[in-house]
Amino acid sequence: MKLNTETKSSGPAVIATAYVPLDHVVENKGLHYRDLDQVHVASLVDDIKVNGLDVPLITFAETADKKIKIGGSGEPVAAHFLVAGRHRREALRKLRASDAATFKKLFPQGIPVNHRVISVKDALFLSLRENVQRREMTAEQIFPVLQKLTDEYKMTGKEIAKHIGKSTSWVSQMLAALTEPDPETVAEITAGKIAVGDARKLGAKIKADRKSGKVVTKDSIREEAGKLTTKQAAKVASGAQRSTGDDRKTSLKKLYSRYQALPNLPLGRKLQILELAIQYSIGEKSSLPPELKKDIKPTKVEKK
Repeated sequence: MKLNTETKSSGPAVIATAYVPLDHVVENKGLHYRDLDQVHVASLVDDIKVNGLDVPLITFAETADKKIKIGGSGEPVAAHFLVAGRHRREALRKLRASDAATFKKLFPQGIPVNHRVISVKDALFLSLRENVQRREMTAEQIFPVLQKLTDEYKMTGKEIAKHIGKSTSWVSQMLAALTEPDPETVAEITAGKIAVGDARKLGAKIKADRKSGKVVTKDSIREEAGKLTTKQAAKVASGAQRSTGDDRKTSLKKLYSRYQALPNLPLGRKLQILELAIQYSIGEKSSLPPELKKDIKPTKVEKK
């Protein structure tokens, strides 16, 4: 492992940029990892080929000298448990398998990670903080971590709020979505079948109804949950919202403007970009091709 000489402190944890072998980044059974979206992974492979890895993976270990065996054999190596970047790691694996020469050229020293020496609980906080600070967060990313912090670590909403930079009322509304409905509905929420905002509203409504003395039955909760799961499924199917992936949906008008401003490219690549943009707009892809991720200033044509 090669460490960058520059490190910085964030609270009690030291953050170091390191370059490590891809296979040394492993998952930790104490954390929650969402399911992989293979369409998103494929788009990331294309992106990494063109731009490299813009955002390092985030890893941790409980102690600075912690070592583990990879694959259960061989000499122990420095522990790098994955906190954030599961889709990026999978894309790197696929790139290495399909194009070893490009992978080696891009990552001759190993893949970049931001490594921290923290506890599993603090890694959960870090994972949750990463998700709630995103513009588009999913129930699948947030609720299982909240559930683990409250059920296993017996933490209050106030304590969680302090660690993730959110208000106590925000966390309370989130927790209400996990404590007020029936177990079947909670399972749908943590699986991402109900959107974050809808889950919050459902939990708040049930809590308010019970507080006012209104009888709330499991059947009435399941009826409301059924409407919300249907609503979420329709959004994902229409492309208005993605089940996974980090890109905010970009309008067709914006996509067309960026496409028109593209510099001279081989016809084959322009047609490929156009096809990927169409797949993105109808929800079949969760990420844009790299050429359409940012606004491009049109090339000025000099007058002769």
